[in-house]
Amino acid sequence: MLLYKVPPDSFENEEEDQAENNELEEPIMPKQIFEIKQFLCLARRKDARAVIIKKNKFNTKFKIRTSKYLYTLVVEGDDRAEKICHSLPPGLVVKNVKAPK
Repeated sequence: MLLYKVPPDSFENEEEDQAENNELEEPIMPKQIFEIKQFLCLARRKDARAVIIKKNKFNTKFKIRTSKYLYTLVVEGDDRAEKICHSLPPGLVVKNVKAPK
């Protein structure tokens, strides 16, 4: 019967390598934007695919899907929301979603 000596450092290195790989594979979380100007710049990007508009009693949420992230802008007031809707680029797909009652 043959016995092999394994240096104790080899197991620790494997665990560190696995931990580094897990950090790279974490899911990408959506991002919230607070500036209207920044939101409109994101809407004009080439990788922006669609805008989802959700209206509630108290606010309106605009969600832009890009290749990497989902960006969200929350606006209070119907007049501000209408201005943003009119300033979206014409080539962008717009989906209106009603809030559940």
